[in-house]
Amino acid sequence: MSTLHLPTLISDHQRMNGRDRFSEEEAAEIRAVLTRVRTAERDEQKRLRSCLRSLGFRISDWDTTGSGFARSGFDELVRCGLVTIEPGLQADLVAARPPHSTETPRRQASTREELRQAILALDGAPTRIAASDWPAHLHDVDRSGLYSWWVDEAGAGDLSNGLGHTLQPDRIYAGQTGATKWPSGKRGKATLTSRIGGNHLRGQVRGSTFRLTLASVLVDRLQLDRAIQGHLDGAQEQRLSAWMCCHLEVAVHPFPERDVLGDLEYLVLSALDPPLNLDGRPLTPLRATLKRLRGGRV
Repeated sequence: MSTLHLPTLISDHQRMNGRDRFSEEEAAEIRAVLTRVRTAERDEQKRLRSCLRSLGFRISDWDTTGSGFARSGFDELVRCGLVTIEPGLQADLVAARPPHSTETPRRQASTREELRQAILALDGAPTRIAASDWPAHLHDVDRSGLYSWWVDEAGAGDLSNGLGHTLQPDRIYAGQTGATKWPSGKRGKATLTSRIGGNHLRGQVRGSTFRLTLASVLVDRLQLDRAIQGHLDGAQEQRLSAWMCCHLEVAVHPFPERDVLGDLEYLVLSALDPPLNLDGRPLTPLRATLKRLRGGRV
């Protein structure tokens, strides 16, 4: 992990301003916040860092280079024994609740079995539905959940030409819809139906990261307009939707536990590493080109 220098950390351990022992509930919330802090806007980063401080975790205790700190850094601290998670430790968040509160702590961390089932549904043995047939015979798509997008050979050729990098006819993107927003705890309302059918397939680039990514790559192939930032006119949006219906398939994993969904998405993306996902993913030559194309917007 690039931001951690363990000998320095150990020698500086006496000068910590925060804590190095956390309950399972606190650790789950720290992981959830760290997942978002590096990609958040400046004002949101300040709020997220304040939340971490309220939990007793200070990034400055561990990020000795000032180059940033992510969830993987926290996991490495736990693995190395510099941070301890104690199942029996009383969480400060629970202790700080008003007297006589009967609220049960909300689970945020996914389980290994939930991760196994998600990967199986999205990659190992997916039920892939042609975009033109969505939602076909699928059940439970009125729930929150995860999805993965797949491209056929001709579509992979179009994307490869636009990127200047070879993209295989395979799974190219994955995401979630309807997750709780942490640390506020506000539960999402979106469903697989609204996200896939409404935003991705029949929406606009301004409302779908996936559509914007495709449009950025297919500018020449579909004769799209780069000049209008974050906007395509109706005819161009229709050409993009038609291309998606012709060349894409989607697999879904309904998952009603909205509080856990953000954590599950993080683990799924870490395991599958879809080539067109950018947020929180390692920089590759293909992603560097995609970021440049996305930077120009369409």
